[in-house]
Amino acid sequence: MRTRRRLAAILVAALAALAGGATAAPAPVAATTPSSAFHDAGGSDLFDSRSFFGGGRLTPGVERAIVVVGVFSTIPAARRVALRLTAISPAGQGFVRAHRCGAFDPAAPAALRLVRDGDTEVAWADVTAGLVCVTSTVATDLTARVEGYEDPADPGGLSFVSRPAVQLAVGLPVAAGGVSTLRIAGTLGVPAGTPLVSLIVEAAGDEASDVRLYACDQGAPPRPTLRHAAGASWITTALGRLSGQGDLCIAATAATTVTVELNGWWSATEAATASGPVQHLFETIPSPGFVAVTPSRAFDTRDGAAVAVATGGTYELDLASRALAGATDVVLNVTVTEPSAAGYVTVYPCSSPRPLASNLNVVTGQTVPNLVVAALGDDDRVCFYASVGTHLLADVTGWFVLGGGTGLVTRTPSRLFDTRSAAALGAGATYELDVAPKVDAEATAVVMNVTFTEATAAGYVTVYPCDAARPTASNLNTVAGSTGSNLVMVSIGASKRVCFYASAPTHLLADLAGWYSTSSSVGYVGEVPRRLFDTRQTGAVFAGRSKPWPVEIAVGGVRYLPDVEALVVNVTAISFPDGGPGFGGAGYVTVYPCAAERPTASNLNLEADRVVPNLVVAALDPSGRTCFYAQKTMQLIADEAGFFTALPFTRELFVR
Repeated sequence: MRTRRRLAAILVAALAALAGGATAAPAPVAATTPSSAFHDAGGSDLFDSRSFFGGGRLTPGVERAIVVVGVFSTIPAARRVALRLTAISPAGQGFVRAHRCGAFDPAAPAALRLVRDGDTEVAWADVTAGLVCVTSTVATDLTARVEGYEDPADPGGLSFVSRPAVQLAVGLPVAAGGVSTLRIAGTLGVPAGTPLVSLIVEAAGDEASDVRLYACDQGAPPRPTLRHAAGASWITTALGRLSGQGDLCIAATAATTVTVELNGWWSATEAATASGPVQHLFETIPSPGFVAVTPSRAFDTRDGAAVAVATGGTYELDLASRALAGATDVVLNVTVTEPSAAGYVTVYPCSSPRPLASNLNVVTGQTVPNLVVAALGDDDRVCFYASVGTHLLADVTGWFVLGGGTGLVTRTPSRLFDTRSAAALGAGATYELDVAPKVDAEATAVVMNVTFTEATAAGYVTVYPCDAARPTASNLNTVAGSTGSNLVMVSIGASKRVCFYASAPTHLLADLAGWYSTSSSVGYVGEVPRRLFDTRQTGAVFAGRSKPWPVEIAVGGVRYLPDVEALVVNVTAISFPDGGPGFGGAGYVTVYPCAAERPTASNLNLEADRVVPNLVVAALDPSGRTCFYAQKTMQLIADEAGFFTALPFTRELFVR
């Protein structure tokens, strides 16, 4: 996803959706007079829903008043207040909005996203009769600290001076339990003696960490400025208090890297240039839908100088010039050929560290294709890591586009056709499949697991809409006497017919896993691949049995289980040598919702003593489970690439 710091793939349940209505477009942020009477309150506690006076957890859709001016506050009459809101144990994902009491607007951008415990954000809200109100879309506890307030009647206040955003630090390391220092005042045009600056702070690390920002000549505050989950990054707006020397200290409880961006400061001598600092707001937008394209070659290392990817090497593919507008993820058919030894290939966004996951597994000299759905990352580059020297090629077959494309309709896998009941395809033959009886009238593309078997020669299979010319691309590579599968996402055209071209004689079969339709709002959330399970550590799947996997999807630490309809999982099967009836040997794997009857379909086909990968769109049952059935005793590995959900997305907005 382009510049994730400005466009975040955070799922939320909109309040309008809770009320049964459609999600409305956000209202524009109204301009206000320049801030010229701001007072730093030092981050004092103001409200805690868990306290005796707090009123308990916030009820979805019900506004809660926070007393800003009065007996429990040291703040005098104020026009606007800056609150640091922190969510405690939210019941799910959603929004909290700080607003003038009695003036809640469900269409306005939110001030705080609820994604995990400890989310925190600075929110600016108008004060009426000494009160500010907050409204949440989900049940949550909430605390509020006063960062500062505006009092137009007090001429001694500070003025906010805006400046074009500039990065003060990128990837600044902060050791576990340590402190790093930034000199801000007296640099980059910030006057010496400036007491307070407006910042955007992003923190990331392998372990969960509390991050605190404070003036270096003062002690660290008891509560963190932000928290990030293990292996994740988090971003917040913050008020940075500076020491007399102009320094900002950053402390972390675990090893963390921090990026800090300056967008203004408060001054006692300069004229105000803006109504206040950058605010971190969010608007709801449609989730990413699928757009099928005519397959086109992205790269082939056999071309030109024919330089293979070296052992332990990485090929970087830059898709910036060809990605569709709003594209978040790309669908690639990736093929490994001429590998120098047994090994694997991992595909991941180049802007993220290489994960513990794999997409293709090969042996010496083997050619293996596999469908890959890869997140584009911050810079639209996709990386291909090879554990062994090999040639690689990839064909672009589709994109997931933010606010565009069509949504997924999931189904328990079902058999579409099997030529073994009739005659095999001859060399150069094409099989035409009419999918109209199997999909809805608004369907635009289908998701199928296609299998070749009993091939008599090496060749390939190309799957494409019959309405279009056959592309110069392939979906499967056949091997004489062997069986192999690959997932296919293909447009069905106006005729709703899909063609299967075979360059060499072979039998073909296909199983329907779902389709994309204009009637569906189920979009795709791509992630850096992560391992779901590995039975080499937990015990093999025995012949004729299913291994249920109750999946808990976590994004930013929150379980999205109730809202996930399907997973995109790369499943790798490892067959044992044939050890007798029911043990090892050739077999297949079927992935299906556990609550459904196991279908007559397959996702992977493998032979004795082999390692075979295949991408699976795995529908979940109402309890959030998907089952992996193994015909023969084998080991299974599952790596999640993302998931499908009907929840809308939010776009992060920094608004003055």
